[in-house]
Order: sequence, then structure tokens, then C-alpha cells
Amino acid sequence: AAQDAINAQIAATSARVKPYGTFGSVYSHGQCTSYVASRIQVPNNWGNAGAWLGNAQASGWQTSGSPRVGAIAATSAGYAGHVGIVEAVSGNSVLISEMNFAGLGVISQRWAPITSFSYIY
Repeated sequence: AAQDAINAQIAATSARVKPYGTFGSVYSHGQCTSYVASRIQVPNNWGNAGAWLGNAQASGWQTSGSPRVGAIAATSAGYAGHVGIVEAVSGNSVLISEMNFAGLGVISQRWAPITSFSYIY
């Protein structure tokens, strides 16, 4: 039953978030920002991932510490921050799809604590 709920959330993300490569962007190919921007139409001037939360707020997007399926997960941790897409939420964890976490240009998914990110939607 729990897996069915997660599968339903992943389907909901797919309905809101387009397939990889749908939208063109100015973000560097192979980076997390280009992956997210190719699936969710975001402004081209948000900069490095670490700046996305503040720039999203300045652009009128909603932000929160509470994840939502299809939201952008953003953190300023690391050299330039990181962004991914929330595919599912279960308990205290979020399933994130992302690029350049497992290697440059590599698309991967992982479960992470909800508190690892702020969320943009």
C-alpha cells in the first residue's frame, strides 16, 4: 500500500513536471540547474542552485520548508548549492530526481531527509 501511494505521487509529479529536455535553458548542460529547468519552466536568471530559493521568492514563486510532489528541492549546501525535483514524499523523507549528484550529466534519484531542502513551487 505504501508503494502504491508513492507510485501515485510519482505519477502526479509526471503530470506537473515535463520530461527531461522539454524546456530549453541557459543553465550549464549536465548541471542540476539545467536538469530542473528542462523539466519545470523557470526564469533563466536564477543563477547557481544556491541562489534559486531567494531568486524564486523575488520572482513571486511560493517557497516553504514543506515538500510537495512536483516541487523544486533547493539547498545552498556545497560549492554552488543543489536543486532537484520532488518525486514523492514518505514519512520524513523526499524522493528527489536530480542531475550531477552521482556525476556530471548523470540523472539519478535518491531518498533524502525533508529537512535537507527548502521547496519552491
